[in-house]
Amino acid sequence: MRIGIDVDGVLADQVRAVLALMNALYPDTRHVYNDVTHWGGLQELYGISETTLLRHMETVWAQHAVGWLIDPHELQGLIRRLHTRGHTVHIISKRTPKSWPYVMGWLCAVPLGVDSISLLSTGSKYDFPVDIMLDDNPKLAAEAVLHNKHLFLVDQPWNQEIVDGEHVTRAQSVGEGLDMLSGESCE
Repeated sequence: MRIGIDVDGVLADQVRAVLALMNALYPDTRHVYNDVTHWGGLQELYGISETTLLRHMETVWAQHAVGWLIDPHELQGLIRRLHTRGHTVHIISKRTPKSWPYVMGWLCAVPLGVDSISLLSTGSKYDFPVDIMLDDNPKLAAEAVLHNKHLFLVDQPWNQEIVDGEHVTRAQSVGEGLDMLSGESCE
């Protein structure tokens, strides 16, 4: 099986970094992580355009302000376990080209052992040859159906309206999703 893993909101704690930056830039409008209750929520909370939000996202990557949502060494072990079961693991992230060098530096700082890293600026992540995608984007649920693929939706406040189904399985974290895929879930 070919498994794709997203970066922001799955491996990288970008939203907390963006919130910290935006709370500093817009002191009259302070928000916390759980305030972002739907996709596009950051723009709405701060009354900013998508272009402005993308610029703030680029800034936190350039400032090296983004932390991990999973211990990278634990992630290495999970990826090794998937490889021993014959799976391939690919990092696939849709983002602005300006952020690419920062994200690549962040990802390559720890040898994760993934088969490939693809940073896209257009198109669907499902255009990449993967069978399963681990992502936090609720819009990928409809795309999974369209492409006859599967989404492991990593639980975040902004994707709570999506329920499990034939093409969607909810995971509390990327670690839980990878455990389920490796067949070592505690369920």
